Amino acid sequence: MWRQKENMESGVDRGPDVECVVNRWTVDYYISVALEAFRNEQYPDFCQIRDILQCHLVRPLEANDVTPKKIRAIQFLSQRITLYRQQRRRHPDTNPVFPVPLLVVSS
Repeated sequence: MWRQKENMESGVDRGPDVECVVNRWTVDYYISVALEAFRNEQYPDFCQIRDILQCHLVRPLEANDVTPKKIRAIQFLSQRITLYRQQRRRHPDTNPVFPVPLLVVSS
């Protein structure tokens, strides 16, 4: 899934290197849009953006340390939405609290 950029300065075979960088930018963009949709409680939009993001993840990406963490965050939020929807289907008369726990960050 991840393809590390190699010798971008050398000028040899710049096509795939540029493609990897642009694909990473695209993935970063869709991650930020998905997180914004989630923050605004636009869950159907979040799921659609997540699906678009999955299509881009099959393309070669420039490797970095942050992108895999962002992708895992999207996957986590997607699971929370799925659990919420399942809970709503089982108990349609109740108003369950959205199951995203507060995350405590320790230093």
